[in-house]
Amino acid sequence: MKGGENMKYQYKMVSVYVRENQNLILVPKGLCFGRPGFGGSGGSDVDIGPVNELLYPYTDNDIEQALLDTMDKCFGESPTPEEMKLPGSLADFMGVKSWKKATEKLKLFNFRWYKDDGYSLSPYKKEKRGDYSGTFESEIHLGHTLEEGKLAKAVREVLKIIE
Repeated sequence: MKGGENMKYQYKMVSVYVRENQNLILVPKGLCFGRPGFGGSGGSDVDIGPVNELLYPYTDNDIEQALLDTMDKCFGESPTPEEMKLPGSLADFMGVKSWKKATEKLKLFNFRWYKDDGYSLSPYKKEKRGDYSGTFESEIHLGHTLEEGKLAKAVREVLKIIE
């Protein structure tokens, strides 16, 4: 399997939104510099495209390949011509005008890779005001390299946590 050690950034993150039918919507993150409210030249994480959906039922291999392929898209890696035609944000993908509307019925976990800590999965809980909150206690650490099947098993654990 691919490893984070080949990645040129300090971290990468994929937001994984879960539909009621268990389809997974995979959204790579990028960096937006000078975004209002983030200190002028400072940057913030933003959803970038392409957004992909993994349809249920899926195999362990489907889960792992989709997550790792999406992670490769983080921070503006050059998309293919086919990917350029896909929606570039969750709201675009869902056909609505706002992130809040797009996430109304979705659950969330994040798939992360940090240069120093390796891979992890972080489940989130939907709050009444419409945003998500997570706790470090429920984060699943996977280490620096992923053995085949390890990521998929952890994803299935996270899906049970956020039910």
